[in-house]
Amino acid sequence: MVKIRICRDSAMAPSVIPAVAMSDTFNSNASGRFWKDKSMQPARAKTKDSSGVKKKKAYERSQKLKEKRLAIKDLTQQLKADIEAQSNRARAERKKAKERRMENEKSSMVIQRISRVKAMKKLSPHARRRLGIYAQHELNESLMK
Repeated sequence: MVKIRICRDSAMAPSVIPAVAMSDTFNSNASGRFWKDKSMQPARAKTKDSSGVKKKKAYERSQKLKEKRLAIKDLTQQLKADIEAQSNRARAERKKAKERRMENEKSSMVIQRISRVKAMKKLSPHARRRLGIYAQHELNESLMK
């Protein structure tokens, strides 16, 4: 590009400006002020960065950030739902295992009919429990829990 200095002298009229400078549109401004260089523009007016690549619009950047945030939010919700489902399955399995244990315990119990209750009545409740001697109502209560 040919750089031209415009003088305010009356001796040099605007018609003296070479036609090459007028037709050079590679680095011309939209306003038509070809004598103003692009480097003189404020940063907000520049459409290309230093490498010559067009700047992205702020709206496009914000939309991409919004999409990323939404993707992350969906992923976290999905992970939370998976964790919740897994904990529910584990809870149900524990409950079933407890029920099976109780059934096995109930079926493996040896129940003897004691005809002489005099000796048993002398024992304290703590001693009876330690020996594994339960009354019928105590057995019913323990199985209901």
